[in-house]
Amino acid sequence: MTGVSRRRFLTGLAAAGATARPFVAGAASDGARSDGARRRAVYLVPGYHPDYALFEGQPLSGHAKFLRGVSPNYEGPLTMVTRVDEAGGDVQRAVFPISGHHIAVAPDRSLAVFSSMEGKQMLTFDPDSLEIGTVAAPHRPDFMGGGHSVFLPGGRHIAVTERAHYRPFSGRAEDHHGRISIRDAVTLKVLAVYGCAGIAPHDIALTADGRHLVVANYGSTASPPTVEWAAELPYVVEPSLAMIEVGTGKTVSRFVQPDRRFEVRHLAAYAADRVFAIQTRMESTDEGRKGLAAVRRVVDVDVTVSGDMFYAPAPVLGLDTGADAAAASVVMPADGSQFRQGQTIVYDPVHDEAIATFTTSHRIAVIDGASKRIKTIIATDRLGLHNPRGLAFHPDGKRYAVSGSWRDLYLFHRGSHNLDREGCRYVTFYDHSHMSIA
Repeated sequence: MTGVSRRRFLTGLAAAGATARPFVAGAASDGARSDGARRRAVYLVPGYHPDYALFEGQPLSGHAKFLRGVSPNYEGPLTMVTRVDEAGGDVQRAVFPISGHHIAVAPDRSLAVFSSMEGKQMLTFDPDSLEIGTVAAPHRPDFMGGGHSVFLPGGRHIAVTERAHYRPFSGRAEDHHGRISIRDAVTLKVLAVYGCAGIAPHDIALTADGRHLVVANYGSTASPPTVEWAAELPYVVEPSLAMIEVGTGKTVSRFVQPDRRFEVRHLAAYAADRVFAIQTRMESTDEGRKGLAAVRRVVDVDVTVSGDMFYAPAPVLGLDTGADAAAASVVMPADGSQFRQGQTIVYDPVHDEAIATFTTSHRIAVIDGASKRIKTIIATDRLGLHNPRGLAFHPDGKRYAVSGSWRDLYLFHRGSHNLDREGCRYVTFYDHSHMSIA
């Protein structure tokens, strides 16, 4: 892209952001449809283990019926997508050539972008037919997928997190910083590249006014050769959260977590004073179990990790990006074991609440937006939903959906958080992290 074209593009992004809706608590919410359009949901759920599902005696990962757009010579990672149509309950599946993690759906629901987690390919697909559109690589060969993307105002462009390849810590955090690639949503052509002010960027959100991107940076690198570290545990250097101006790529604020036990992984960002970040704390299995010695109830082992790793309790952060970083609110229940493996978090502006899933502890937490205090915690296993992962607003504007890591979609009413048992769908997904609605 020439300098003149890039300036025009960035000016266009800034103008689109200026026309986006401002933050107004109680206004029409994410997921609500006020135009009278259809309100049925189409759920799109990744599946990390297509080889666990069989059709005609063959794993889906090797059956021609499900390998959409996968070249016969392709030898890379495969991820399945399960499409569940709420109207009639139809289930479709396709296996894609990607180390897939998160699916972003265009505002007009015409296109889906599947981001890779530390992979070399991202792609687009039709959310109705599941046919692949475009396949693209990271913006540079020494980068890989960060896992998430978000559509920008107007829906024509998308912001994608990209990580620098993992290598031992050099002693300078900047040497390991990732990037955000701004791309055409249809062709995935790179139009601009922004810094993300952090190491190993992952989740990314657009504020409601369309002016800022907020990025969660794990902050982890490979361990230096001189450091002995527990097998597979992350070497956390600089976990952080950055707010970036959409039209310029300028970092306007940055929060660095001083406690290096925690990675910053997922977030919800609606306005400067409505930013919530999920943290993750990984320990060795022995240390993690010692930390639960005082818990007087049966808890589960971690079924989503292998090796000597354990999801230890970790608080949610409530942030005001315009305030001093020291003013961050630490959100944690008295029984910290309820906050193990935080996965997805969203913000509901109608009820001024953040809602988060905690996979290993089978919990949904509801946090007050203003006070940053816990309002309620839902034990999903008592309702029949195990390992809650994905969370997204239903297009009717009245409910939200939560997906279990391996199976089932449960619907809850916004505000009351009562279960809508009739709206639940019982489908197997074969393990995933996030769920999207088209």
